[in-house]
Amino acid sequence: MSSDDQSNLNLRVSYLTDCYGFYIQHINSMFNFFLVATGLFANAFVLVLSKDFDLTDGAKSAMCWFAALVCLIFLLIHLGTRRDLDAVETALRHEEKTLFAGSQGFLITPVKKKRFFMRLKFLFPAAYISFFLAFTLVALWQNPPSFFEAAQFKGLGWFTGPITTGEAASCAGLAATAFGAAVAQWRPLTGLRLIFVGTLLQFGPVIEKILAFAFPST
Repeated sequence: MSSDDQSNLNLRVSYLTDCYGFYIQHINSMFNFFLVATGLFANAFVLVLSKDFDLTDGAKSAMCWFAALVCLIFLLIHLGTRRDLDAVETALRHEEKTLFAGSQGFLITPVKKKRFFMRLKFLFPAAYISFFLAFTLVALWQNPPSFFEAAQFKGLGWFTGPITTGEAASCAGLAATAFGAAVAQWRPLTGLRLIFVGTLLQFGPVIEKILAFAFPST
């Protein structure tokens, strides 16, 4: 390898190493901020429950919904940063093939792969999704929709009582939102579309009441 080629290789490796360190630090910093933010929300919710602040169940539920939205935003930021980090790792693998003979590099070494539940690529999104679902469930528990009041659970998946179209759409929207958050780990745009559609569907009972008011049945 000539001196010019060696110099170009050193520049490329140095540039990619700096990018790799930047994105790794960004992922870790955002996760630390996420833990602080969710800790503040959880502490505020416990404080509201333990003290008498004369807040309605709807206000408490709204606080949890906002916390779930913050978790979702952190998840999307992480997925975008992770995609850039994967691109840097791909470029570094190419440079390692030039630097090392065979497969002796850090990224191309054929070592035994970690199990999926031990890889940070999956652990970070799993933490974001877990907190998102936790705040969502607490919000529903604090101020449950009329669906759970009208239909009592019986057996495995069997319900009794009237189920309106709007309430069914709201439940489908909640499932679509949770599924979209999981899909966003691999396909961010597809997951974001599912989350958007699921959010709209959750307004089913409200739209149903507006239609019933505008077009009263005779």
